[in-house]
Amino acid sequence: MAGFEEEFEKIYIKYFNDVFLFLKKLSKDESIAEEITSETFFKAMRSIDNFRGETDVRVWLCQIAKNCYFSYLKKQQRVENKELFIKRLQTVFLTAILACAIVTVLFGILTSPKFFSYSDDLFNVNSGADGSITIAFDNKVTGYSCMKEFNDETEIYQINAWTTTWDIYSSNRGKQNMVIPSDRETNIQIFYAQNDGSEDVLIYGTNDNAYQDTVTLPRQIFLPYFMLAFLVLVILAVLRFLLKNKQATIVWIDRAILFPISYMAAHLCTKGINFMSYSSQRDFCVIILVAMLFYFAMLTAKSLYKAKIGTSQKKDRN
Repeated sequence: MAGFEEEFEKIYIKYFNDVFLFLKKLSKDESIAEEITSETFFKAMRSIDNFRGETDVRVWLCQIAKNCYFSYLKKQQRVENKELFIKRLQTVFLTAILACAIVTVLFGILTSPKFFSYSDDLFNVNSGADGSITIAFDNKVTGYSCMKEFNDETEIYQINAWTTTWDIYSSNRGKQNMVIPSDRETNIQIFYAQNDGSEDVLIYGTNDNAYQDTVTLPRQIFLPYFMLAFLVLVILAVLRFLLKNKQATIVWIDRAILFPISYMAAHLCTKGINFMSYSSQRDFCVIILVAMLFYFAMLTAKSLYKAKIGTSQKKDRN
């Protein structure tokens, strides 16, 4: 065994440079040539028993080297094809997400409620024989909401009515009617909330001054959320700077930092710099949906960018 190793070491020393130069000429890459040269002598050592001496040792080694190089090329081609497929899949995915995000933003804008101020022709209020109260809205009204609360023995309703750009140009919901049941024993007051900073208007019931001069104001819940997202962004940016040498942590910080960016971008796309809303629940759902789409879009775009940088660096080395 020791004699075999000594003999093969002599072959290695004598022909290493010839095999290396042969592979360097084939691959035009010094690092690849070094890698495959090592593989060539490893395979040659394993198959030395099959060498009958019918050809020159140099020719035999170069033949093994050529086979190793072609195997390397096939493997690299499979890897490149897989990377290309993943890149194309990511591109399609990114395009689809961005398209969904744009559609969602447009849908949110087009379906944003445009509240009507009070007017005599906006609706008719009628009392039924069973005590129920029917509010028949004008044809221009495509949606309404109603909130109910109790004040002593009085049922107090606040209603509003709206339409949307989408409904004006592409939808016909028909005439909107609302029925409020009553047992005749409970006092009922119905106020119309104008949602424009004006006082709520009593449209049914006796005014006992409980809601006199009441104004329905928009909710301002979006400013705290936006500021919280900005604060989280600043904290994550500082952590990224302080932990810049810990690559494993940086990977997770880079993923997390996209959350507040996505939320702020979604808010600006759907609400602009307006942080007040009379339909906060609906607006918040739209913002969260757009933020999720933006987040996945940015993750995919980041992956594509890294792949492009890696490809450019590989070309530069070659």
